[in-house]
Amino acid sequence: MADFYATSQMLHAEMLSIAEALKASIHDWPGMLLATLFHDIIYDPTSSENEELSAHYMLDFFEGCLENTKFADTLKHAAAAILCTKTHNTKGDSTIQHGVFGTVDNSAISESAAVLHDVQLLLDCDMAILGAGQSRYAQYCGQVREEFAHLTDTEFAVGRLQFLEGLLRSDDSSLPIFGNSNMRALYEDQAARNVAHEICCIKESAAFQGPSTC
Repeated sequence: MADFYATSQMLHAEMLSIAEALKASIHDWPGMLLATLFHDIIYDPTSSENEELSAHYMLDFFEGCLENTKFADTLKHAAAAILCTKTHNTKGDSTIQHGVFGTVDNSAISESAAVLHDVQLLLDCDMAILGAGQSRYAQYCGQVREEFAHLTDTEFAVGRLQFLEGLLRSDDSSLPIFGNSNMRALYEDQAARNVAHEICCIKESAAFQGPSTC
């Protein structure tokens, strides 16, 4: 468990560093910062409600700040952004009910170009590890396997392969992994190489029971 938290802290630090480097292009830096810090504050690899619980925790933490209307809006946008990390899609359908803030979902995100831009950048920062150098990416792959140690090798291989192939969108290779143009310029090519290589490694592994295409 200690190894998992060390890994989580490392990824958060890397994610925050990338966001800070692009701070000048972020419309609502406090919201982006909150979403970055709280998006995995509650995390259990066996749970499907981590994002909802994390968003709810953040709102609970700051519920005494409602007298500041602008900050309350920032909090709701940050919570909605956290919910979007569930599917890494700004059009996700996760919703939470909060006793003070009411219903929080992503419906307001697409209504504001500025909020949409910031949320897309958050999602890209969360995925930036995919564009890391080869040694860091290899370390990350090992950390992911440790994170899902409750799965058998075959279960993990099947699930990981589904995730990776979804990133490359084999049905439309023109669609990028990163939605933000700055992030694409920084990470897209290396991410595509890393993901393609990991796919080949999985398909060549003993855990994968399908045909190899490498």
